[in-house]
Amino acid sequence: MNYYLGYVIEAVETEQGWVGIWHHQLVGRIEIQFFPNAQAALVLLMELIDRDVAASSLMKLVDEWFEAGQLDELEHHQVTNSLVQSVLALLN
Repeated sequence: MNYYLGYVIEAVETEQGWVGIWHHQLVGRIEIQFFPNAQAALVLLMELIDRDVAASSLMKLVDEWFEAGQLDELEHHQVTNSLVQSVLALLN
């Protein structure tokens, strides 16, 4: 078990390859399959965490703008969706 930016991450070997596991405080256990080695799994998990932390920080700011009336509902939705997609794009 390893820690990265306060998150627990691990790589577990299976018959099909290595599985990267990220214990997210909101979502719970996230498993990403399959990697050729443990290092590759951990590197991807760390990149996902970096993007998640950045997107979450920006979402807080976007929420404040929305609450202050600086963004309408559509703009808020579009920006939030773009931030989430920027994290998930790493998995494609």
